[in-house]
Amino acid sequence: MISKGTRIRQLVSASPNSFRHLGSYLATDGLPDPGQPVWRTRRDDPRPLAYRATRRIPQRANDELGTDWTLHDARHTAAARMAGDEPLTLAEVHAILRHAHLDTTAAA
Repeated sequence: MISKGTRIRQLVSASPNSFRHLGSYLATDGLPDPGQPVWRTRRDDPRPLAYRATRRIPQRANDELGTDWTLHDARHTAAARMAGDEPLTLAEVHAILRHAHLDTTAAA
């Protein structure tokens, strides 16, 4: 991934289950061209999935369901679940979330 703050390409931790989901996605949508982002839009002509388009996914679901969830809510829920998972330490959750400060992770 490319870091939001530094814009440097960095490795990201991923679970085996995430690779199963990625494999399913790629089996359906095909492999991207070399050097192109993995995630692409499914509406109109396929193109790289930009942040704005990614934000629209839960917004469309919210419109249908009458809810008010955001991408950040999903990240916060994942953080809380990881922090409550006995095998993971707070430092490991901090590394996975890539927070700049451990205090930010502890508050999540």
